[in-house]
Amino acid sequence: MLCQSSPSDQQSLSFYQRKLYALIQVLIHVPDSSNFSCLQTCPHDLKAWWQQYGNQITAIAKASDHLAFQADTSDNGNQPTQIEIRHLISGQSQTVAGTQLQVTIPNEILRHPDPQTVLLWLWRFHPELQVAQQQDALLLPSEPFMPDCPHHSYASTVSALTGAMFPKRWQPSQKTEAPYNPQPYLLLFTFSPVQEFIKASRKFLDFWAGSYLLHYLSAYLCWEITKYYGTDAVITPSLWGQEIIDALICQKYPDWKPFFGCLQGQDPIARFNDRTSTSLSTAGFPNVLTVLVPEKRKAQALGRYLTKKLKHRWFEIAENVREHIRVTVSSYISDHPEALWDREFAEELGDRLENPYYKELQQYQQLNCWEWRSLWAAQIKHTWEPYYVAVPLGHPDSNCPLQIDRADATLETWIQAQNDVARPKTPIPSPAEREAYSTINVGTWWGSYQGRLGQLIQAVKNTRNWQIPVAPGERSSLSGQYSAVHPRLNYGKFQNGRGMTATSMRLFWKVMKYAYPGVFNGSEKLNAIELTKRMAWKEGGVAAELGIRFDQEEEYENLIRFPNLSSIAAAKFASEHPERVQQYWTTLRSGIYNDLSLKAHHDRFCSLTRRPFQVKRADDALNQLPNVDKGYNGVMFSSKWLADDLGLQTQAELSALRDLVTKTHQKHNFGDSSPADWWVLVMGDGDGMGNYVSGGKLKPYREYVIPIVRTVFREKNPEF
Repeated sequence: MLCQSSPSDQQSLSFYQRKLYALIQVLIHVPDSSNFSCLQTCPHDLKAWWQQYGNQITAIAKASDHLAFQADTSDNGNQPTQIEIRHLISGQSQTVAGTQLQVTIPNEILRHPDPQTVLLWLWRFHPELQVAQQQDALLLPSEPFMPDCPHHSYASTVSALTGAMFPKRWQPSQKTEAPYNPQPYLLLFTFSPVQEFIKASRKFLDFWAGSYLLHYLSAYLCWEITKYYGTDAVITPSLWGQEIIDALICQKYPDWKPFFGCLQGQDPIARFNDRTSTSLSTAGFPNVLTVLVPEKRKAQALGRYLTKKLKHRWFEIAENVREHIRVTVSSYISDHPEALWDREFAEELGDRLENPYYKELQQYQQLNCWEWRSLWAAQIKHTWEPYYVAVPLGHPDSNCPLQIDRADATLETWIQAQNDVARPKTPIPSPAEREAYSTINVGTWWGSYQGRLGQLIQAVKNTRNWQIPVAPGERSSLSGQYSAVHPRLNYGKFQNGRGMTATSMRLFWKVMKYAYPGVFNGSEKLNAIELTKRMAWKEGGVAAELGIRFDQEEEYENLIRFPNLSSIAAAKFASEHPERVQQYWTTLRSGIYNDLSLKAHHDRFCSLTRRPFQVKRADDALNQLPNVDKGYNGVMFSSKWLADDLGLQTQAELSALRDLVTKTHQKHNFGDSSPADWWVLVMGDGDGMGNYVSGGKLKPYREYVIPIVRTVFREKNPEF
C-alpha cells in the first residue's frame, strides 16, 4: 500500500532511483538501501513503491527466465549449502556452493549522489566481488529450486523491467485522473549488409577490419542506449563482462580503473596496451540488439535515434579517414616529390619537369585541390541499412494487466490476448504451467516475443530497397563495387560515367603505398567504404576512443594484435621448432641484403618480419630464444604475401624474391613446401543459434530441471 506517501511524493522518485532500489533488493543478499546516499531523499517512498509493485516485477523476471513455480526443496526454507545446476544447452549437471556471500561496497559508491552512477557500479562490480570470494559465484542461481538462471543476470532483468514498467513520467493510480501506466516494449534493432561488408577483402587484415567494425558499431549503439536506459536495458547481447564496454566505462569513469585492477589485475585498456590481452581488438558483438523500453513511442524514438547515431558515427569515422589521407599524402609528397617520381614514374612517364602527371602530383600538396568529398559522401551514405521492430510485453490494451490470478474470471480472454501478440508455435501456458502457477504473467511468453521479433524484422528486410549511387570511372579493384576514389574525382562533374584516366588513378594509389607503408600495396584501388574499413581502427579514431595508444612506427597488423594468414598457418611449426624459424630468418635476411634487386627492401623486410606472430603459443616459444627482440612473423615463409607487403612491382624483384624464398626453404630442409603452405578454411556462421533460441535443438525441459524439483512437481501435480 502507498499509505506512507502521497502521489505527488511518489512522482519525486527518479527513474534511476527506482531501478537502483530494485537492483539492491535482488542483487544484494541483505537488501538494505539505507547506506546509499543517493536514495536518502525519499527512502519511505521507495519502500512503499517496492512493497506494492516489487512482487509483480520479480515474478515477471522469473517467468521470463524459467518455469516459475513455488517449490520449497530446502530444509525449513533455508538456503541449501549445495546447489545442483544444469547447463542451459547440454543439460549437464554441476554442484556449486550455496553460500550467502557478503560484499563490501566502497564508501565512495555508498556516498555518491547520482543513482545512475551507483547503479552502473553495482551492476558491473558486485558480481565480480562475489567471484573474488567464491570462484563459481557467477553460477549461483536466482532460485535454488530452479537453477537455470544466474543470480546476477536475474537481478539485471529485474532492474531492466523496473525501468520499462516505471519510466520517468510514471505516476501511481489516482482517483481524480487517469494514471500514466506504460506498456513495456521489446525493441529489436539491426543493420545490414554483413556478409558483403566483410567479404570485400584482399588480406586477412580486411576480414578482421570488417568483422571488427560490425562489432564496434554494435557496441557503440549499445553504449548509446545505456545513456538513457542503463546497461541492464540491453537484453541481447548481454553487456556484462564485455571488455569493449568495460573500456568505455573506463573512459567515462577513469577513477574506476582501480576496481578493474583489483579484480582482474589491470583494466582492459592497460591489458591491451601492455600486450597481455587482445580482447579489445577481437570481434564478438552481434549486429542484432534487443532492448527493453517503456511504451510504444519510446521504442519508435529509440529506433530512430539508433539509426541516426549509427550513420553519424560511421560518417565521423569516414571523415577522419578521408582527412587523414588528405593531410598525410600532401605531407609525403611535399617531403619526397622528386624521389617518388624518379623511383616509380620516371621510366614510364619520362622527365617530370614538363610532365602533366608530375604537375598533378604537385597539386596533391594543395589541400584545396582535393575534390573527392561529394564522391566520398555518396558512397559512405549508402553503406548501412538499419531496421527496427518492436512488440509489446503483453497485450497493449489498457485494460489488460501484465499479471493475472489463475482464479480470475477473465483468465481465458487474457491468455488469448497474450497469444495473439506473441504468436507462439504452441499455445501458452502449457497444461503443466496452468497447474503450477497461482498467477500468470507476461514473462511466460518471453521466448515467444523474441521469436515474434525475428519474424517481424525478416518481414521488414524483405521490403528493403537499397539505393546504389552512380559509379563513374574505374571501379574498386577489391570488390568491383563503387568508384575507386581519387582526390580529383569530383562526383558532381563525373556522374555521367566519365572518370579519371588510368594513369592518374595509378599515380595516386602508388603514392598511397608510400604514405601508408604496409597498409596499401600500390596496385589496389579502393572505394571509400573499403578505405574506411581498413583504416578505421587507427586513422578513423576507433582505437583512440577506447583509450588505446600507438607506437607510430609499428606495423599495422601489430597495432591491432591480429595474425596474418601466413602466421596462422605456420604457428604450429613455430611453436614446435622456434630455433629453425630463427635460423630461417637469418638466412633469408642475408640473401635479401646481398641481392642487388632486393637490397633496397632490406630494412622494410626486417620491420615486416621482426614482429610477433600474434599467435600466443608460437610467440611464447619464440620468446625463449636469445636475441629474439620483437619476435618473428610468419609472413617470411610465403613469397607471395611477403612480396605484396614489401610492395614489389617489377618482374625482376618478384622473381628474385620467389627464388630466394624457395632456396631458403630447401637449405633448411623444408623441401618444396613451407611451414605456411597448408591452409585451413574456417567458416563461422551464427545463424544456427536461432534454432537454440527457439528451442528447436534443445532437449525436453525435464533434462534441465534438477530431480528434486521434478519430484516436488509430480507430488503436487500427479497427473503430470
